[in-house]
Amino acid sequence: MDEFGLLRIDGRLKNLNAPFDTRHPILLPANHQLSWMIARSVHLQTLQGGPSLLLATMRQRFWPLRGRDLARKVVRQCVTCFRCNPTPANQIMAPLPSVRLRPARAFAYSGMDYCGPFFVRPLTGRGTSVKVYVALFVCLVVKAVHLEVVPDLSSVACIAAVKRFVARRGRVLELHCDNATTFVGADRELRNMRKEFQQQFQSQEWADYCSGNGITFRFIPARSPHFGGIWEAGVKSFKYHFRRIMGQKAFSMDQLLTVVAQIESVLNSRPLVPISDSPDDLSAITPGHFLIGEPLVSIPEPDLLQLSPNRVTRLQDMQRSVQDLWRCWSRDYVSQLHQRSKWRRPSLDVKKGQLVLLKEDNYPPLQWPLGRIVETITGSDGRVRVVVVRTAAGDYKRAITKVAVLPIDSGDEDTSQTPSTSMLDG
Repeated sequence: MDEFGLLRIDGRLKNLNAPFDTRHPILLPANHQLSWMIARSVHLQTLQGGPSLLLATMRQRFWPLRGRDLARKVVRQCVTCFRCNPTPANQIMAPLPSVRLRPARAFAYSGMDYCGPFFVRPLTGRGTSVKVYVALFVCLVVKAVHLEVVPDLSSVACIAAVKRFVARRGRVLELHCDNATTFVGADRELRNMRKEFQQQFQSQEWADYCSGNGITFRFIPARSPHFGGIWEAGVKSFKYHFRRIMGQKAFSMDQLLTVVAQIESVLNSRPLVPISDSPDDLSAITPGHFLIGEPLVSIPEPDLLQLSPNRVTRLQDMQRSVQDLWRCWSRDYVSQLHQRSKWRRPSLDVKKGQLVLLKEDNYPPLQWPLGRIVETITGSDGRVRVVVVRTAAGDYKRAITKVAVLPIDSGDEDTSQTPSTSMLDG
C-alpha cells in the first residue's frame, strides 16, 4: 500500500528501469464499475484494440484481477467493434410444418423457386444469347420435383409456369415460396383474375368452386432462404447435374428442354429410404413411386397382366401397394426427419424494443441500418424466429438470422456494473 492508500503489485520487476507505476501497478478489483470504466477508456485510447492489446496497455499502470475476462467483456460490449464484426441472432431449428408430415397427393403442397439465369442460343441467326430461367416445384411431402423453363422473371411468365405445372401435376392446395417480387406479383395477378372471374359468374356454386380450387400462396420472410431449405436443396441438386452435363457449352432451347426433363427424371428417381430391412432387398422408395409407381429411370419390368385373375385382383393389389407405400413412408422416411442437422441448441429469444443492425448483403457491416424491434413472431414451439424491425426507411419483416442485436441491449450479459452512456461520455 502506497502513501495514498492504493494497493499495488509487489512483483519481481523492482529493478526494472521504468516508471514506478509500471514496476508496481495499481491493483483493481474484479467486476467493479471503476475497473470497467478504466478498461473502457484504455480501449478507446488504443483505437478500439482487441482484448490482448487492451490488457497489455492497461497493465502498464493497472493490474486488474481477472483482467483477461474484463478485456473480453469490454471488447464484446463495444458497439463500434460489434458493428465492424456483427453476430446475427439464431435459434434452435424449428419443428417441421404439418404439411410435410401427413400423407397427401404428390404436389398438393408444393414449394417453388427459380434458378438461373441460363443463356441459350437464339432459334435463328447468330444473335446474342437469350437469358432464360428454370422454375423448380418440389412436393413438400415426398420431395418429388417438377421443372419448368421460364423465359423471364415477370409475373406473367410465373403464372404461365404455374398453369403448366397444375395442368401436368394436378391441383395445388398450397404453394410456398419466398418473397421475390415475381412471386408476390404472381399472387396479386392470380387474386385479380379470380376476382374478375367471380364477378362474371355471380352464382354461389361458381364462387364456392373457385374459392375451393384456388391456390393459396404462403410466403416465407424476405431474404431468409433457410426457411425454404427443401426447395433450395432441390435447386442445388439441379445445378449439380446441369453443370456436369452442359458445362460451359452453348446450347439451344431444344437442348435445354431435353436436359431439364432428364434431370427432373433423375431427381425423381433418387432414393428416400429402403423398402425393407432385408439385406437381399436392393430397391428403395423414390419420389417416382408416388408419381408413376416406380422410379422414372428404372428398367422396364415384364408384363404381369397375363397372370391368372383368380390369383390376385388387380384393383386390390394396386390398392394394397399404395397403402404399403404410404405405410413405409410414414414408418421409415418420416422417422428420419427427427434429427436436427444444425441449430441444435435453443438460444435466448430476441425481445421487442431491442436495438439491432439490419443485415444487408450488398453493404459492409458499418453501413447496415440501425433499427428497433417493434414486433416478434413466434413459431409453433413458442420460439421467436421472425421479427419486424423499424428503421428510418420503414418497417421490415426479417428472420432473426438477418438481424444482429447490439450488445447494449443484450440480456445474457451482466450489465448491473456497466455504467450508462452518459457516464462514459463524461
